[in-house]
Amino acid sequence: MVSLFALVVFGVVAYRMMSPAQRGRAAHTLVSWLARLFWHETPASAAFGQALRERTRWTLATPALIGINVLVFVLAAQAPGPVALPETLIEWGASFGPRTTNGEWWRLVTATFVHTGLAPLLANMIGLVQAARVLERLVGPLALVVAYLTAGTFAAVVSLPGSPLSLTAGASGAVCGVYGLLLATWVRSRFPRSALSIPFDAIKALAPGAAIFVVFNLFESGVSLAGEAFGLFVGVAAGAALVRRVSEHKPPPRRVGMAFATVTVIAMAAAVPLRGIVDVRPELRSLVAFEDRTAGAYVAVVARLRAGGTTDAALVAVIEEDILPELDMARSSLRALGRVPPQHQRLVAEAEEYLRLREQSWHLRLDGLTGAGMAKLREAEIRERSALEVIDRLRRA
Repeated sequence: MVSLFALVVFGVVAYRMMSPAQRGRAAHTLVSWLARLFWHETPASAAFGQALRERTRWTLATPALIGINVLVFVLAAQAPGPVALPETLIEWGASFGPRTTNGEWWRLVTATFVHTGLAPLLANMIGLVQAARVLERLVGPLALVVAYLTAGTFAAVVSLPGSPLSLTAGASGAVCGVYGLLLATWVRSRFPRSALSIPFDAIKALAPGAAIFVVFNLFESGVSLAGEAFGLFVGVAAGAALVRRVSEHKPPPRRVGMAFATVTVIAMAAAVPLRGIVDVRPELRSLVAFEDRTAGAYVAVVARLRAGGTTDAALVAVIEEDILPELDMARSSLRALGRVPPQHQRLVAEAEEYLRLREQSWHLRLDGLTGAGMAKLREAEIRERSALEVIDRLRRA
């Protein structure tokens, strides 16, 4: 990341130091070099392009996939606040462990169409468009869509265990699957050779879009690197199963359907052990609110006692009838939590320690108020200070 930043800074400084004429010559030289390197049409690439058009005249799946991604982004951008807000992303289908693994499994698919910003959307669509057009003409729209969806789904599944409380959103895992399918198709198309064997010049022409996609997603966290790597693997595996003798014919729909069904079953089997993940943070916020509420109620009664407006019996009643029952309810709610992710197990342990210390402090205070004397009240204050130290750590979590 530092090297990339330094390169950008160097380029900006060099650009600012040039005269307008020098900038024009530099831009013309750069464009000409890129055109010769990537877009120069050779006889092999021209013949391949003609053969592709003869096999499949129109490409419909590629613009459809891009259109869905763009449409979802535009609609999400209409929500109040930035499009990258977690609430907005979740509303439009991003994967979030506590929601996904508790019945909303469809998020593993819809997450591939949700983006955290315009830059991720552009990078992913630039990476997708050329490779997808070649593949759609060569292997057919059904195989392309299956590779996109299955790779994106697996990328979301693989992202769950490592960061169950992070959002997964973006098409990068799905686009990696498309590139995996392209790689497998490139190899398969050479056996036997024909006009539809993908020439290296055609692969080279995809390099600029692929480079933008790869460089951007090395630093973008919408989908984990492990998820993207697995998406690539799924694409290669799908290609190995689907594109036998692809230079002669497209994979039949029956084979594509069987591959899709197989991958779907594997994805479900991989996702089931992850079910029931919970986000403990709302429970911790409830615990902090419980402390503030009960302590505030007790302090209010103490103030009335000092003003002569009530008696010790009122303090005892507050502890016995209000605070201790609520404390028991808070403990039961904490114990009823489902599958706590490893990242939050320490917080749950601290919450349990807070409840233990706070219960002791209230019982000691109750003993002191009912005749055990000041020693019990002083001990209650010690336990209370310890409990408040724990709750302060939870407040900051």
